[in-house]
Amino acid sequence: MLTPAHLFRMLNQLVFVLLGGLLVWLGLTNRFFFDPRKSAWLLMGAVLLTWGVGSCWRASRIPIRTWRIVMQIRGASLGALGALMLSMAWLEFRWTGAALTAAGIILIVRGVVSAALFASAT
Repeated sequence: MLTPAHLFRMLNQLVFVLLGGLLVWLGLTNRFFFDPRKSAWLLMGAVLLTWGVGSCWRASRIPIRTWRIVMQIRGASLGALGALMLSMAWLEFRWTGAALTAAGIILIVRGVVSAALFASAT
């Protein structure tokens, strides 16, 4: 049986699936109004990249195998998202939609796989 903690973690991953869906929609419809060359965007990309690398590094200390894998997936997805955000500063503007779509797909895969692993960890 799922505990309330497992349900909360799965619901948390649903938020990432919804955020990924929003990014895919924005990327496919080209309805975004931001400049990926602004310093705030670059700072957010650097923070996500650093956070993701740190999460992957800390995941090796988790004793439960399933949770360690989930933490590695979460760290790798944040690192990839941060690297993608940083790379958008050097992309041509016409490729920004494709980069946003890729970021959304990363978040959707992260949410689905993490939720499935949390559900199987009962």
